[in-house]
Amino acid sequence: MTERAECRRILIVDSYPDLRQVLKDRLVAKGHGVKLLDNAASALWMLQNCADLDLPHVILVELDLPGMNGWQFLRILKTTPRLSRLSSLVYSNRQDHSGAAPGRVGRSSATFDDLMTSLERVCAEKLAAAAKTPGRTARRFRTLPSEQLELGLSQNKKKTG
Repeated sequence: MTERAECRRILIVDSYPDLRQVLKDRLVAKGHGVKLLDNAASALWMLQNCADLDLPHVILVELDLPGMNGWQFLRILKTTPRLSRLSSLVYSNRQDHSGAAPGRVGRSSATFDDLMTSLERVCAEKLAAAAKTPGRTARRFRTLPSEQLELGLSQNKKKTG
């Protein structure tokens, strides 16, 4: 079993089409399967209606979503028993971070590489947790607060190369 075996399916919820595509391209190049959605309501509907085996291993959520923002989406996710154990990473495309959760400090210097590093760490933690508990799948483990990171991805740092 490889690290990616515990992170085969990634859901990206981001309202910016260019950023969604860049993230998808980087993740697919690393061997992940990626589903893209542009708003939290669609993501929530998809998660509530898909089979357990189709649930994503990790959800990447942008804070500044139209309608329901990223924090509201995660609050609903964490209070839905079937979905409460899904791992998530939170990031922001905005420099000002006015949509940040209370008590959180944004990092305007974060890059795509920072997000990818955080994702690899989450995948490694899921692999380690699955190895300690034979017979359980990683998606059943509760998301740790350390897995919810707020990363500020500035528009000028969208370059992948």
